[in-house]
Amino acid sequence: MAEEAKQTCYEGSSVQSFQFYLEHSGEHEAILKCAHDILPGEFQRIAAGKSSLDVLGVGSGGGEVDAQMLTLLQSTLPAVPITADIVEGSAALTDNFKALVAKMATLQKIQFVWHIMGSEGYEKQVRVKGDMKKFDFIHMIQMIYYVDNLSSTIKFYHSLLKNNGKLMIIVEAADGGWDTLWKTYKKELCVGAITEYRSSAEVIACVKNQGLKYEEHVISNTFDITECFNPSSKNGERLINFMTAQDHFYQSFTPEIRAGMLDLLRNKCSTEKDGKVFFNSNLSCILIHA
Repeated sequence: MAEEAKQTCYEGSSVQSFQFYLEHSGEHEAILKCAHDILPGEFQRIAAGKSSLDVLGVGSGGGEVDAQMLTLLQSTLPAVPITADIVEGSAALTDNFKALVAKMATLQKIQFVWHIMGSEGYEKQVRVKGDMKKFDFIHMIQMIYYVDNLSSTIKFYHSLLKNNGKLMIIVEAADGGWDTLWKTYKKELCVGAITEYRSSAEVIACVKNQGLKYEEHVISNTFDITECFNPSSKNGERLINFMTAQDHFYQSFTPEIRAGMLDLLRNKCSTEKDGKVFFNSNLSCILIHA
């Protein structure tokens, strides 16, 4: 099957690369700030008149963001029982999530069901079984790049929403640093797990095309990529390896392509302040109504 033939999640050395990026970029902190700002009110609206809540996380990784959002849901609605289905293709990251749950007493009150598969694998499983469990809150954080068909993925997961439910998609912002880098060098970069780069522009166009009601919230974030311009910096190389989805940036492209990417990163994807280069990694939180 196509999904099994290509890597659509983090395994092996790419898990370490991903974790290094998260530590350096502040991305999870930015996402969680947005979650704390907007989700309590959303949770109240979703839960109106309901005696329990069912949550679905798609592409949940190591659970760092999920755990905080579930804790936020519990504190917003302390008397409401919660179930959480987790869809994640990486066994290593799922183990990290389970370890996190084991350390947090509040999360142990939640009934978890683990699905170690990609989002399209879960869709196939649901369709084959005909067991269409519905959910009050579904979130897809930084995973929409890896699906084969954006439109059918949104349509399927939206169909799993209960009355008053919300589907939350968090994705890189249109015209941000990632969008500029990956669309400018599409031919060189969109050759692995990501074959078609998508930002919030593609997601919103798809949502509008399906006639769905939504709101968009901008998540502001930048991080320091100064070391990426020092070829002898190990941390700089690890960061640019992740940003270009390569194992070895300096061996992966011609000198001209490398120079072009570095110039683009400095001059079109970033701002300079006090001699440091800060990459624009704004995100978009798109909340889609049932």
